Amino acid sequence: MIGPKADLPERYIYRDNPAELDSTPPRIPLSATAYPVPIAFSAHTENGHNIMVKIHTLHIEPPVVNASCAWASDYEQLRELYDSPHTGAVVTRTATFNGFSEDYSNTARIHRLRDTVSSVNSYGYSPHPLSSYLDWVYTLLTTPCLDGSLPTKPVIMSITASTPTVLAQMVDDIQTLRKRLRIAYASSASLGEFIPPSPSRANRTSAGTSAAHAFVPTVDPATLVGIELNTSCPNIKDSPPPSYTFALLLPLLDVLSSAFYNDPSLTIGLKLPPYLYTTRFTEAVRYIHTKRRQTAAPSAR
Repeated sequence: MIGPKADLPERYIYRDNPAELDSTPPRIPLSATAYPVPIAFSAHTENGHNIMVKIHTLHIEPPVVNASCAWASDYEQLRELYDSPHTGAVVTRTATFNGFSEDYSNTARIHRLRDTVSSVNSYGYSPHPLSSYLDWVYTLLTTPCLDGSLPTKPVIMSITASTPTVLAQMVDDIQTLRKRLRIAYASSASLGEFIPPSPSRANRTSAGTSAAHAFVPTVDPATLVGIELNTSCPNIKDSPPPSYTFALLLPLLDVLSSAFYNDPSLTIGLKLPPYLYTTRFTEAVRYIHTKRRQTAAPSAR
């Protein structure tokens, strides 16, 4: 648990009394798990304590992100996570191109076992399509923070696809979002103000803040968006995770490799399952390494 429980959004607090979960979904805490990526990773410390982690172009401070889960599904949940001082970045729930059909045939909530309550991780992908997350992330990154400052917290968009063609389209759509952010920031900078095109902007500004904000961009807004390819979800009926079958994984890696070498400022992560024996780890590393190209070291632009 990061920080006192009172400082965290209520939905991310463990319940001390299991009976309180009778009519509500299980509470998921903020997780301080490592984020796996096949590219540059560094940690900066101060007085022996980690204060910031850099994953390629993403600066994560504090070094804590939420899990990509059912409690990062819609805009309000993402907004709550983004506003939390305890998250250094926000990860969306895994999206498909058209949205995942979520119903009681493939989703479980809570099972009572005698006097205790247990949750079963059988949630699938998000019911919201990628297009919704593109709009929500754009709003998050073009809406002033409560103190009127510009957003600088990265958002990692978790996505998945069963074919390389669909994945390529999803990556292209995210790249279009990153271009839109650059255009929005550049346009606002030329006007000397920052007026985000968001219907909820009035709810985001603090009391006494004027409609126009001084706009002094200190970061390339495109570097606030990263991609996580989820290849490990075990909860999709009749669809085993591609990371267990490398013949299915390799075409997806081709898409990511091409996207990265076409735009080295793009940060890409690969979500792998917890392999149970060493040879699987070795194979995964070897196959990922085959996608490395012999070029000069890429630099963010």
